Amino acid sequence: MLCDGCGTPLHVITTAANLNDVTQTPALVDGIPPVARRPGRHAAEALPSPLAMK
Repeated sequence: MLCDGCGTPLHVITTAANLNDVTQTPALVDGIPPVARRPGRHAAEALPSPLAMK
């Protein structure tokens, strides 16, 4: 089981009894869905560059 900082489970894999945990770590990390973003420009792209203000 992989959890976030608050203890919310992000992904769970059930394995055999005597399987080494380290072998399943890549599958746990790859199983986390990406964070959804709203479509459109990012906030950093919307702000003008400090160099462009001169």
